[in-house]
Parts: sequence; C-alpha cells; structure tokens
Amino acid sequence: MIRPLLLGLALSACAYTPPREPFHAGDLFTLNGTTLDGTILARHYRLAGSGRLAADGHWEYVADGAVAGVSGVLAGPGERLVVLVDGSEALGNRPDARVTVCAVEPGGPGWRTANGLLVQGLPGTMLNLAQTLDWTVRLDTLRGVLGATGTCTLKRD
Repeated sequence: MIRPLLLGLALSACAYTPPREPFHAGDLFTLNGTTLDGTILARHYRLAGSGRLAADGHWEYVADGAVAGVSGVLAGPGERLVVLVDGSEALGNRPDARVTVCAVEPGGPGWRTANGLLVQGLPGTMLNLAQTLDWTVRLDTLRGVLGATGTCTLKRD
C-alpha cells in the first residue's frame, strides 16, 4: 500500500514544471514613442536581475534606464501583454513628476518588436495602473480605459 503511494507522489512531483522566465538579467529593451502632446521619446532599459513571479502569474523585472532601479518591465502570462514602466521622471518632490508607461501586445514568446500605447501621468495613477492591470485585456480595451494615448514601439534586443 505504501509503495504505490510513494510511486504516485514521485511521479506527480516529476510532472510539475515550474514557470519559465520570459526574460533574463541583462536583456536590453528600447522604447521609441510619441507622447500625446507630440514629444518624441527614445530610451534604453537593461534588466537589472532575474524576474519575480507575482501571485496573478505575471513577471516583474527591475530595469535600469536613465536612472538605475526606478523602471520596470512587466510581462503577462504567455507574453500576450508586456508593459514597461519608467519612473525616472518621478524622483524627488517635483511638481512635474510623471511616470511613463508603454503597453504592447507582442503576441507571445520570442517576440522582438511590438507596437502599443504610450501614456504619461502622475506617479500614483500610473503605478496603480501597472499594479492592478488585468493581464487578459487587449490593447483596444486598455485604450478604452485610458482614453487618448500616444504610441510606442518596444524592441527587445
């Protein structure tokens, strides 16, 4: 009786495949975009370390952009939705503080370039957006929630 039970436990343990990180430490991302007011952005970000798997199944990475450690790349399950959050313009007690968010729909693993929505806003608003994002939404649904947005292209080098 005990032998079949142990064999069953051993087989079920072997069947588990842990989630695989979509990106790796050192991966480089390039953001090119145009804000709603017409400002052109061209920025580079390098992942500062391994990702963290959140409870809802998306991956979170710290990225170094213009300022180290204040940006991040978030990837939903299956990389159907990827969001880059840049907090470099929100440091300190500034009246013009803002966070830039680029949300793209790359369509799955192995992507290299994807187009999407670019929004800028108050730090609290943009960080709340990134933290409460439903990873099953599509860009057109997100556009409906956000209203008018700029455009962005996220390239994974």
